[in-house]
Amino acid sequence: MNVVSNAAITDGTVQISSRTRTSIEKVGFLGNISHEKGILEVIAVAEQLERQGTGLEVYIAGPFENAEVEQEVQAAVARLHTLHYVGALYGSEKESFWQMLDVLLFPSKYSNETAPVVVLEALGHGVPVVAWERGCLSTMVAPASGLLVNRDRDFVAVAVKRLIQWQHDPAGFAEASRAAARDFARQHAESRVCLDALLNELCADVSAATLLPAT
Repeated sequence: MNVVSNAAITDGTVQISSRTRTSIEKVGFLGNISHEKGILEVIAVAEQLERQGTGLEVYIAGPFENAEVEQEVQAAVARLHTLHYVGALYGSEKESFWQMLDVLLFPSKYSNETAPVVVLEALGHGVPVVAWERGCLSTMVAPASGLLVNRDRDFVAVAVKRLIQWQHDPAGFAEASRAAARDFARQHAESRVCLDALLNELCADVSAATLLPAT
């Protein structure tokens, strides 16, 4: 059986980054903005970072699931000086967001989370990922290129601690950025091999079917 990751189909949207992040200034979330996708945890991370005077900025991008979530985010943006909502981004605006960002937060609680494309996009841009362990993320985010938080731990506390560690260790953070791009390149190459094998198998099945005698 051939298992093909989403990494096989991201080459058209991700150019593997040659830029290494050498310091952490901007942390962000990109995706459908909902409780399931962890937006309350993102807000809580922003609150902790601001309370501790880190100077780190947090950016939220994406469409709102509903009016309630939109009100919660807008209220948090009004309350916190370092939290920003930049809208739903597509095309060149989305690419600019990746170029700006230093770390992606992905505290998803979505029960059917599998291999999120947004995580692959982050890695491909040299952006380390801090995520809750779920779905296929354990095979996507390596210790060198980010942080997977066990689901029984406090995501906010663990994420804030790691962000501050990276802020105080530019060399370590730069290596995480380089590792993120390397990990995406490896996953993409491996997944392309699986995709090619699957396509060859399907073509062989079709060819064999056309040779069967008519009944």
